[in-house]
Amino acid sequence: MEDESGYQPGSHEPVREREPRIHVTFFFSAHDTAEDFAKLDPLIKAADVYIPEASGWNQADLEETQKISQGEITPKALSKPISERTASDVEIILLYNSKKEIAFIDIPEDHRLNDGDVPIRDNIDRATTSIEAGLGYDIAIFEFGEAIKKYAAWMKEKDAYLSSRLQELLQQIPEKFPALRTKDDIQVVVQLGVCHTPVRHMLSEVDNVKMKTNEKVQILTVKDEITRRINQGMECSRELIEQGIAENLLINM
Repeated sequence: MEDESGYQPGSHEPVREREPRIHVTFFFSAHDTAEDFAKLDPLIKAADVYIPEASGWNQADLEETQKISQGEITPKALSKPISERTASDVEIILLYNSKKEIAFIDIPEDHRLNDGDVPIRDNIDRATTSIEAGLGYDIAIFEFGEAIKKYAAWMKEKDAYLSSRLQELLQQIPEKFPALRTKDDIQVVVQLGVCHTPVRHMLSEVDNVKMKTNEKVQILTVKDEITRRINQGMECSRELIEQGIAENLLINM
């Protein structure tokens, strides 16, 4: 027989009439300087589950991050001068002893997509430097455009992977994190680079899951804007390609 609290004799937990509601907040941002993660603090404090971008991760990385969150390991970033801290340093310091559940959905180190962008980025740089080598402006524009198309295809495939992994995780959260089963509402924060906004739109509707983005996201680089346009089937003008080359030249100076 069950009493009003939902407790059944012989059981150790109240029987829930429904699964917890899951609320997902996406934090899309650049992730280079400490200032990039200036608005991450309140989101981590409010989270029950935190999912960082962690491309090329392995099991040891996940376990270390979980231990830092539980306060079992002190992150090295704490010993860095504040002026030298990166976005990753800020993130791990915010997680330290926060008691948040940690999950990874990113590409692991043994996956074929891991580091798949490295040769493509090399081609982008090579197209840019061909101007300096005197090989011709039109050749540089063509090579840069072709390299960006390959980069956009890789990015689209990575976003599809992230979306698929997140979809699976959201359906498994009560089972994966038993300590959260008794909560009516579970807060999940997903931190991804600003280029990965398509992940949010690729997700199918999941029962009992509500999603939002932290704030309006701005595309930060010309290369990102070109990538976005290619993957949305939009035209990229010669002028935009030229801006991308100029930007890349400045970055590599």
